[in-house]
Amino acid sequence: MRNAEWISLGMLWGCLTFWFPDSLWHAIRGAAFDGYDVWGLTVLLPCLSALALVGVSRFTSPETPRRSVAFGMIAGILLFGSAFIVYGMEFQSAPSPHAATSASINLILALLGPVSLTMLAAYDGTLGAVVITTIALFAMKDRPLRHRA
Repeated sequence: MRNAEWISLGMLWGCLTFWFPDSLWHAIRGAAFDGYDVWGLTVLLPCLSALALVGVSRFTSPETPRRSVAFGMIAGILLFGSAFIVYGMEFQSAPSPHAATSASINLILALLGPVSLTMLAAYDGTLGAVVITTIALFAMKDRPLRHRA
């Protein structure tokens, strides 16, 4: 596979391993989401992302460009985060009489991607997790791991 394909797969892998558990957590907790949940996500999401990168490295060939996968995961987290957060907001809010306006604003925020990610991640409670995960994946990009024989 070429580097571009590994980056694309990394984007999908990073997006799903980071934002899907976040959306699931919000769906389960709903309106009861509080500060303890923020701490839980701040610990869980970076750990899941690091394990996902290690998993890709452990179960692929030694020629797999780990740097491309790591950068792809970071890009997936940053580019698709706004869309997942907006999707996760639907689990927390009650139906509004202004649902069409709210849906339009949510769509605009989701399409802005990284521009609105810091604001939305602060609201969502995942800003710390995004920062820690980005730093961790960047630090792990060149670290060699033993491959299975």
